[in-house]
Amino acid sequence: MINAPFLVGCAFALFGVYFFGVGVRHFRQAQRSRQWPVLEGRIESSWLWGRRMIDGEMKPAEHLDVTYSFDYGGQSWQSQRIAFYTLVYPETWQLAEQFSENAAVSVSVNPHQPEESVLIPGPRPGHKRYSDIILAVIAMVVGVGLAWAGWVSLLGH
Repeated sequence: MINAPFLVGCAFALFGVYFFGVGVRHFRQAQRSRQWPVLEGRIESSWLWGRRMIDGEMKPAEHLDVTYSFDYGGQSWQSQRIAFYTLVYPETWQLAEQFSENAAVSVSVNPHQPEESVLIPGPRPGHKRYSDIILAVIAMVVGVGLAWAGWVSLLGH
C-alpha cells in the first residue's frame, strides 16, 4: 500500500519539475528579450492591488498590473507583461509611478510573437536572478526526499 509521504513527495517533486521548466523557459526568454527591437508604447491602464502597511496606512501596493499598447508591423498590439520575473513590493510601488495610465513607455517586442512584448527586458538584476529556478530545485529535492522516505518505510513493513 502506498503511503502519504510517498504520494506527497512525488507530487511535490513533479511540481518542482514543472516550475523548473517554466523558470528556465522564462529565464531564456528574458535573456533573448534584450535583443528585441524597442518601440514606443502607451500605458492603457495601471493598477496596484493587494494591501500592505505603508507609513502607518494600509495601501494597495503588493502587486502591479498594467495593460499597454504599441504598434508593430502595421498592427496595433496590447500586452500586460511587465517583466519575465515576479515583481513584489517595493518594486511595484516604485514602478506604479513610471507605468501610470497614459504614460509613454519603451516596449521590447518579440519580432516573431509581438504579443510577448515586455516593458523591462532581461532577467532580474542582482542576486535574485535565479531565484525561481533555485526554488524549483529545492521543491524537487524535498519531493524526492519525502518520496524516498515514504518508499523506505513501505519496504520496512
